[in-house]
Amino acid sequence: MTEEKSKVIKTYQDHEFNVKIKGLEKEIEVYKEMKTLIKVIDKKADSVPELEHLLNKRSGFVNAELSALAYGFKNEFERVQVLKSNCKNIKDEYLTKDFKLKKIYINEIRDKFITYFSDEELQARKTLEKLMETFNELPPNYRYLIGFNRQYDLAYTIQGMYKVNKSQEQLIKK
Repeated sequence: MTEEKSKVIKTYQDHEFNVKIKGLEKEIEVYKEMKTLIKVIDKKADSVPELEHLLNKRSGFVNAELSALAYGFKNEFERVQVLKSNCKNIKDEYLTKDFKLKKIYINEIRDKFITYFSDEELQARKTLEKLMETFNELPPNYRYLIGFNRQYDLAYTIQGMYKVNKSQEQLIKK
């Protein structure tokens, strides 16, 4: 865990994270309705498979729909099935008792939207920072003498190539 904290964040996709959380919050409302209907049908049941098992056990049937029909819960059971298909990303372990997302689950989701710098990228950044610091120490009137060419190599600019006089050229060769 300390290794994770020492990582440097490269990007954080805040918008995508918020969209994901909002989607889950909408799904929680559906999940909450499903859990309420499950309790209406059978107070002992906590999940759809458990509800199906209890209905079949009580009725002696092997088909949960027929069991629900036999007890007068056909519409409620069908609604539970529809709601179940609309909340595939929510599980009991992700939620608190008052149907809010647990912090640990939110953090897991957030981690999916964070990109960290690799060790190689961090090393390159340190080198570039030293290079920029050295470059920025030059007086402004000399900075324009170099620039990047088409291959992204630092080189003299056209102005830099022609501004060097003979005495400066001798100093450069030494």
